[in-house]
Amino acid sequence: MNAEILFKEIGLINDKFIIEADTTNLRKKSAKHKNLQLFNKTTTKKTKTGNMKLKRLISIIASIILIALLSLSVVALVQYIIKEKNVFQKAAEEGIDVSKLEEYADFAFTPFEEDTKRNNEKIYANDKEKIYDMMLNSIDYYNTLDITFTTSMLAGENVLVHCQTDIDKSISYQVIYNGGKLLDEILSDGSFLTQINHEAKTINPFYLDTKTRENAFPIDLSERIDIMPDGLPCFNYRVNATNCTMASFCIFPQEIAFSYLKNFDLWEITENDEYLERKCIVINGISTEYTATKHDVNKFTMYIDNETGILMKFIGIQNGEETAYIIVEKYSFDNINVNQNFSNEYDTSQYIYLK
Repeated sequence: MNAEILFKEIGLINDKFIIEADTTNLRKKSAKHKNLQLFNKTTTKKTKTGNMKLKRLISIIASIILIALLSLSVVALVQYIIKEKNVFQKAAEEGIDVSKLEEYADFAFTPFEEDTKRNNEKIYANDKEKIYDMMLNSIDYYNTLDITFTTSMLAGENVLVHCQTDIDKSISYQVIYNGGKLLDEILSDGSFLTQINHEAKTINPFYLDTKTRENAFPIDLSERIDIMPDGLPCFNYRVNATNCTMASFCIFPQEIAFSYLKNFDLWEITENDEYLERKCIVINGISTEYTATKHDVNKFTMYIDNETGILMKFIGIQNGEETAYIIVEKYSFDNINVNQNFSNEYDTSQYIYLK
């Protein structure tokens, strides 16, 4: 065999080998490709299955939450429609005197029939009713007043308060001192109350609107305390026509009267006495648990001016010790010229004006 034939044979063998090798590789690649496709399909299928399960789980959770919310809404709606009444509402519906309920002790009050008048004069069932009514309406018994009193009942501070008022003219001036230091001034010029706070160094020219005597329309004694739908009392205050913000402590003591005297079973008129040459009715009583906690007072004594209903003196006792007081030091009802100028005790040029 010559070399050319040999090479050809070798070449043929090599060609065949290459062809067979290429075919084998192609088969391998094809198989590998099919396996890869199968893997991708399997993976995709698993992914889709996983996503479907996740979506289904989320859907189930969302449905549970929605059902829970709907259930709560339905329960709330039912409770709103069919609301269980409290002990006060039940007592009121059954005609039971709520003041007899133990749970009502802090809120009990003495009810009144509609006021009866004869020749424009009020007719009172007893002295308790009269003095209580006078305290709630003291502004009807004077017009001008210049008064100074001390009290511990302003946020627990011991302060001196000086008030001047002319109710018919709607003008007033009030100052508060603590330890001889001027803290606060308020002046009504007949239109607005202007406040100068010397502690905060601020001036508020529109602190409050001035109130007139006409704004303070009378409220029948029988309407002073209303029972609300929840069975608890709502106290109805007359407008403060004195335009002195500290009036509720002394010269228009509605808040003191409501807090301590609304339940006539808790206090007694013990005597008539004089204080600073004014004839006064002396009251001794005990506080409700709520008031005792709020004011730190469980027993009290009051001196009420017999002609005006102004609170001339209040002494609060807790566990045998004096814990609160309001004491009038001086007063005048006549020839009052209400100051209409602020003190020049401090330089207010750098104070901040509030809007």
